[in-house]
Amino acid sequence: MKIYVITLSNSIERQNLIKEKLDSYNISFEFFYGIDGRLLTTEQINLFYDHKKATKIYKKLHNTEIACSLSHKLIYEKIIKENVEKAIVLEDAISILPDFSQIIQFLLNGNFYNTIIKLDRLNSKQTNNNNSRLGYLTPWHRIKINKKYYIGQPLKTPFLTGAYFIDKKAAYNMYSMTKQIFLPADAWWFFRNKIKLRTINTAVIWRNWSNIQSINQSNNFIENNKKNIIFTLAKYFNKIKNYYNYSINFFYYILK
Repeated sequence: MKIYVITLSNSIERQNLIKEKLDSYNISFEFFYGIDGRLLTTEQINLFYDHKKATKIYKKLHNTEIACSLSHKLIYEKIIKENVEKAIVLEDAISILPDFSQIIQFLLNGNFYNTIIKLDRLNSKQTNNNNSRLGYLTPWHRIKINKKYYIGQPLKTPFLTGAYFIDKKAAYNMYSMTKQIFLPADAWWFFRNKIKLRTINTAVIWRNWSNIQSINQSNNFIENNKKNIIFTLAKYFNKIKNYYNYSINFFYYILK
């Protein structure tokens, strides 16, 4: 199992903190140096960012959002090129529960295909680690880890990219969807159409997201796009489709 920690080359303090935490649990990892949005040139933005598609589907992205998405895209590319079957992606400056080591072992031995499993909280306003209550995890597609933890399917689409498991097929699909950046890295409401999105019932990793601009903006994307008719229609269409699929699965689950 590869564990990548996305950081910036000059974030020495964050690197030292997370290294100390992971080392204390004997968790091997490698730093992955991401893109600094403050250093992006106009030429780079024009090359990697699809402004037209972004404004049509979502909204104009800020440099920090573009850089964050690019960083995660480069992780997907690395997983594909190096033929990594399973990986965990972490962002720096995180807090870690000791149980994280148990989760890693379970994911290492588990059978997953085209799956991303969020290991952090579901949004930036969440004040505790109870994802099952906040995310309304469905009673089907549950995978028991132990008496305390299980993996479930979120009925409500989460945000954040602070910590997640990803297999090679999911990395390939995520990379294919982001050949040019047009959405924030945590636009799971869009990406879940191509990958199996799951979340752990109790977050084992979290951080204070209040000072991270890109996350705050994406977490409030509905409010920022009230006037975007195409976006609103697509949002409600996806919601209806998801509820329909969940209803069919639910009746199959209770009747089988």
